[in-house]
Amino acid sequence: MNEIIGSILEAEKQADEMIKLAEEKARKEVLDAGNRAEEIKKHAISVFKMHSKAALKKAEEEAEKLFNEKIESGKEQAEKMVQKASDNFDAAAEIIVKEILS
Repeated sequence: MNEIIGSILEAEKQADEMIKLAEEKARKEVLDAGNRAEEIKKHAISVFKMHSKAALKKAEEEAEKLFNEKIESGKEQAEKMVQKASDNFDAAAEIIVKEILS
């Protein structure tokens, strides 16, 4: 009978040890998972910032390109208007000269 009780106590002791080891392993795995999650989060933030900077740079370049195109278009229109005004001025001057001389 003592042997049976001793075996039961030994089995309980082994079970307690196994539970203790399992709990320690589980705590370690949870801690490792938390650390890994933090690393993944930091990496994701880094990648997001990198993509954000690239997108911002691309948008700035596109805005500058559009700005330059609008400036060039405006210059061309202004030159045409100046030329037309100059043409009208010459025609008006001729009319005035003809009127004065007639």
